[in-house]
Amino acid sequence: MTTVAVVRMISLAIAAAAITTSGAASLQRDAVAEIIDVERDFAQDSVRSGTKQSFLRYIAPDGVIFRPQPVPGLETIRKDPDDNPSEGFLDWWPAMAGVSRSGDLGFSVGPWHQHLTTAVANYPTDTYGYYCTIWRRQLDGRWKFVIDGAGAFLRTIPPTRPRGSAVTRIPVSDDQRVVATGALSEVRAIEVELSKQARVTARETLPRYYLSDAWVMGSPVEVQPGPRGWEPELSRRPAALTFNYIGGGESSAGDVAYTYGSVESAEAGVTLRDATYLHIWMRKAGEWRIVFDGIKQRRSFQ
Repeated sequence: MTTVAVVRMISLAIAAAAITTSGAASLQRDAVAEIIDVERDFAQDSVRSGTKQSFLRYIAPDGVIFRPQPVPGLETIRKDPDDNPSEGFLDWWPAMAGVSRSGDLGFSVGPWHQHLTTAVANYPTDTYGYYCTIWRRQLDGRWKFVIDGAGAFLRTIPPTRPRGSAVTRIPVSDDQRVVATGALSEVRAIEVELSKQARVTARETLPRYYLSDAWVMGSPVEVQPGPRGWEPELSRRPAALTFNYIGGGESSAGDVAYTYGSVESAEAGVTLRDATYLHIWMRKAGEWRIVFDGIKQRRSFQ
């Protein structure tokens, strides 16, 4: 084969790879846009039709919700009392979203607002917080949520991110894995070590596993991604924590995984109220990093 022919073959290979990479990037951008759109549609349906009916429409058959402990979603929601939109509403909007390379697993985080038209004893008419939803593409191509999980309860303080604010899009994983299976097993093994270290000092341990722009929440304060947000949030948590894995999932590309379970204080004299954790993991530069860390507790206005 001549030198010219070899150069031509190499050039064609590079061009083909570039087209494939460009096409994959386009699909990932489209998938993130779909996550943002479906989250907005879900919220609009909640305001229009009521929380119960909208959750039943958008939850996956194996979906899990945190109340605050993780419970089977469909079974639990079906037992909820019917709600009337004229008596109040639950609304929310995305502020952050991300998706796997395979475009089949995504997540969204953002503020929520609950309004009651009639005051309920010992409960304000307007409360606020942050949600986290994990979405999985179903066989028919539609998105359904598999986790409605940990966020932050801001009580009566409105969030600083109003509806219509720009949505932060987490860059897709740069890790093109040859073998995509086993992601959840890998993350579980990491969490065993993380929990062992966190039982001694959670405030020093967790940041070692965070992405630089990770979102960390759970306390009744405004959410700030990155180190400026981690530090005040971690300072409000017990100094030592024990994480007990219950369940999780992974993308088909093996680049995004999530874990959830119970979390307990390991600091003497400090307690958590029926707390559940949620971690969303992404592969970055060949390592697993946490992009979302949330703890949900039983609500309190104290």
